[in-house]
Amino acid sequence: MRPRTLVITAVVLLALLTLAIGVRALRSDSRSYPGNSGVSLNDGLKWANLKLPQCAENFVRYAWYSDVLGMAKKLALRLSGDRPCLDEFLSVNHFAGGTYAAGAAFVSTAPGNFGWPTDPEKNFTIIKVDYSTTAPLQVQIAGDFQNTPPDLFVVVGNV
Repeated sequence: MRPRTLVITAVVLLALLTLAIGVRALRSDSRSYPGNSGVSLNDGLKWANLKLPQCAENFVRYAWYSDVLGMAKKLALRLSGDRPCLDEFLSVNHFAGGTYAAGAAFVSTAPGNFGWPTDPEKNFTIIKVDYSTTAPLQVQIAGDFQNTPPDLFVVVGNV
């Protein structure tokens, strides 16, 4: 009976160690916003079917979160960097051909701990996305190209 107890103890300790390493790896990602609910950037990008160009690797912040009821899942991205890199993100994800319009955006409705602009009067460049190509996910994109460095705000969520 003793060897069996040792095996079970070893398995439990190994599982706890693996979990601790995984949680630490998520916490140590400086690109993650406070409140990220435990999904890595790579897993979030896969879920949203998005590609992150190499030029944006060090200039992206992200969070995986849900609505108040916990039903609608969302991935939020903020890319800050030079304009060619932001344009590359739009291009590799097939958003570059979208319609550009000025106006207030969803950006001010993001959770406050993201540090996104909260002024509802601020104008952004809104990039309209053809939802037929992203269904069942809705993609919202706003650019602040007057800012230095320019910012691109992206929220992807299930509808």
